[in-house]
Amino acid sequence: MTLRDVNRALAAVGACCALLAVVLAGFGLLRQPTRLSQPLRELEHPGPGTTAADGNVTFQVVAWRCGLLHVVGDHMPWMADGQYCRVRVRTHTTDRPALELRTTAQEVVDAAGRAYPAETDAQQISDQPIVLKLGLGAINEFDVWFDVPADAEIVAVRLRAREDAPGVDVPLRSSRAAPLLPVAALAAAAAVLALIAARRRPASRTRIG
Repeated sequence: MTLRDVNRALAAVGACCALLAVVLAGFGLLRQPTRLSQPLRELEHPGPGTTAADGNVTFQVVAWRCGLLHVVGDHMPWMADGQYCRVRVRTHTTDRPALELRTTAQEVVDAAGRAYPAETDAQQISDQPIVLKLGLGAINEFDVWFDVPADAEIVAVRLRAREDAPGVDVPLRSSRAAPLLPVAALAAAAAVLALIAARRRPASRTRIG
């Protein structure tokens, strides 16, 4: 294989990787996690790098974790009936009018489609807001606590600006698909190199004797 063949192979691999990146981005697999305002806490998952709008408020899940057994306050830990899920949310008010957002109006949804509202006691014990006054341009970040059954598999959080709004669902995933990209790129490179080698292989000659 000549240097020109190698350059052609590398160019083909680059084109394959670019095409693959476009395809994966189209399926939402290359979304970057939300930029964190603070480091992830123990066993916390980063949220998706997308925003969801409900009325004049955009929501972003910064981080989340389930499987917490208690919330720590000023005194004794407060135990969950099942398990606590803690979701860190960032809001941005993009337009008027100003409104009051109730964190207790938020819900998490399990794999069976059951919804669980935020837990007021855990919210207060953890010193997180119950009601937030949102003015134009305001950006807020806070935790929302949920007490769900111990065997519940939480797959989404339902966020709403107003209590009577249907809300928007944000999927919660504990893993990201972006690491698939290097594996796919290597597979594409191997396929291109095999194709070039096959084209350069001399055809067998049949002896006539």
